[in-house]
Amino acid sequence: MIPYIAYYFFALLGVIAYFKIKKRYTTNYHYSKRLILARRLLIISDYIIAAYGIYLASELKEDTLFNWSIFISAVIILLFYLKMIWTLESLERR
Repeated sequence: MIPYIAYYFFALLGVIAYFKIKKRYTTNYHYSKRLILARRLLIISDYIIAAYGIYLASELKEDTLFNWSIFISAVIILLFYLKMIWTLESLERR
């Protein structure tokens, strides 16, 4: 149960960091190296967190409601992270 709690905790931290970085990009016109590094680090961590969620969902062997809810939530988080990554990549081009 601890890996699932850790997964959702880090997924939530990734979403919070996304909104903070996006806010900084929209309010600052002069981008610092730290902001660009934080954006790149968030993109990498989003890939890792999304892949870990799919891995956790694939490890479940039984066909129960809990297992299906974990799998569906992992896919939804993956799709949301893909949208976040695409938005973060397009922030650099503005």
